[in-house]
Amino acid sequence: MNISHIRSDIKQISREPIMIFFLILPVIIITVFTLIDQVGVGIIEDLLKIDLLPYRPYIGVMAVMIEPLMIGTVLGFLMIDEKDARILQLLVVTPIGFGGYLRKRMLMPSILCSFYTYALILIMKIELTPIALISVLLMGVLESLIIGFAIMSLAEDKIKGLTLAKGLGGFLVFAFADLIPVTLIKVIAYGVPYYWIGQVVLSGTAFNMIMGILVHGVFLGFVILRLRRMVY
Repeated sequence: MNISHIRSDIKQISREPIMIFFLILPVIIITVFTLIDQVGVGIIEDLLKIDLLPYRPYIGVMAVMIEPLMIGTVLGFLMIDEKDARILQLLVVTPIGFGGYLRKRMLMPSILCSFYTYALILIMKIELTPIALISVLLMGVLESLIIGFAIMSLAEDKIKGLTLAKGLGGFLVFAFADLIPVTLIKVIAYGVPYYWIGQVVLSGTAFNMIMGILVHGVFLGFVILRLRRMVY
């Protein structure tokens, strides 16, 4: 059933150029950020005579966080199509139910997000302990689900969904709250999922990992509740 579900998603995605683009974009992101990290930083340092070493880890932070945004947007678009076709409303009254539908919807982004993020970490040579790596992969998956479910529940169509995705991407700035000398921004950042992914990449402490998973869990629970209210 899960395999047939994935095949159905692939067929649906293949008919939408924008979704194909969002699936290819992570590969481009990996390439671009790797070049920036391994080549671009050195060129900038030589030209401007500055030391960017303290800021190089943030290149990896940005790259890691963009992957879930792309995959989550694809998930949101798929679910908008199903909402327009009233597939979700039909499924919730079958034995599959609302929970079954969500579990099936979680499969594709979980696989893709984990694959892209792990590949990026390997290629960019981001150093993480095994437990920190698992935490980053888990938070990336949760982030993609939050974004996808938020787009589904808040956007009426794909145009508004794309606008919403851009808006959610703006929260990436909170991952760099430590670089901004404004106390209020740092305080707000504690409640933003992106911040904690960045913190685990920068310093994989147990506190950062636990807080990151908790904050992501709260946000995911909120968007699922909103989605449930919309359906019922």
